[in-house]
Amino acid sequence: MLVNRGLAKFSGNLHKPIGCSEMNKIRKLLEILYFAVSFGKNVRSRLFLFYLLLRPAFGKSKSNIEHVYQLYCQFNKKEVNLSLRPVDVIILREMFEWQDYKVVQKYEYKPKVIWDIGANVGLAGLYFYCLYPEAMIVGFEPSDKEYNLACKNYKNIPRHKIFNIALGKENTSANFLSDTKRAGGQCLEMHRPNADYFWERKQVSVRRAESLIEAQECDIPDMLKIDVEGGEYDVLTGFSEYLHYVREIMIEIHTTDLYEKCRSLVEQYGFRIYQEEKKGNTDVRLVCFVK
Repeated sequence: MLVNRGLAKFSGNLHKPIGCSEMNKIRKLLEILYFAVSFGKNVRSRLFLFYLLLRPAFGKSKSNIEHVYQLYCQFNKKEVNLSLRPVDVIILREMFEWQDYKVVQKYEYKPKVIWDIGANVGLAGLYFYCLYPEAMIVGFEPSDKEYNLACKNYKNIPRHKIFNIALGKENTSANFLSDTKRAGGQCLEMHRPNADYFWERKQVSVRRAESLIEAQECDIPDMLKIDVEGGEYDVLTGFSEYLHYVREIMIEIHTTDLYEKCRSLVEQYGFRIYQEEKKGNTDVRLVCFVK
């Protein structure tokens, strides 16, 4: 009788329908596994990727968030040696799994010089290199920790420059806010004046794009990627008339007011909206402007 009850109980559980939450977890797990296997180039890298992606995806705490993992990865037939912290995995997924900037491939134009403004640890720069291996990639990142990692990741790019500065509407210096527990959100304090004391502050150099070009420190870009957490309009203003030479702008715009200002500005230089989408239930828009 004990055996029969046990079999009956087991049989009942076996045929119990799987709920939506369980199905979502299974789907999420399979997505992570597929990305880790396809993006990692060897077994070691695949295992580390799976581990790094698994914990935050299921709400687990991130231990050793500053530890840097060395991974050997592949994307679009290009192989890269990647330096990555656990805190950076959300940006990794945005770039290489969800491909936030995939729209650039739809616009039939191959840029020769790409500026990655708000480079963070260099993952967007690597993504663009994998798409356009002949292009010069120029990165700008004022945060020292992220800049140091970006320098390592940019070593994969044959033609590159990277600057430890912010871009803005004038040549000056300003406080830069950063948070070591987050993968993004860093910005100039002038764009987040009510920031609390939890943010780390550091004086950084701010340059106009126009001044860099005229000093021949950078080639004129024909494609821009801008992700500067509220400083988008100031960055565009700093290009002045050099916006005439730009063909494509991928920009993350953080408020409706900034969206209207940025759109009005670039339309004066012949740009039109090629594609835009909102990120989740926020006012943040990812917009592609083209000529």
